[in-house]
Amino acid sequence: MSVRPLDNGKYKAVFKKMDSVTLVGWFVQYANRFKVISPESLKGKIIENLEQAQSIYSE
Repeated sequence: MSVRPLDNGKYKAVFKKMDSVTLVGWFVQYANRFKVISPESLKGKIIENLEQAQSIYSE
């Protein structure tokens, strides 16, 4: 993983290759702190997990 600051005060993190289950869990855990922009497949899995969590808490 590499992390570098951007000009707008934010940071960009690049993950080379990790187990997607591990990544999804980690990203969902910190979903209120950052946004995944790619790849779309990973972004979709995160959205799916967040929607499932929302449906549980909406009941």
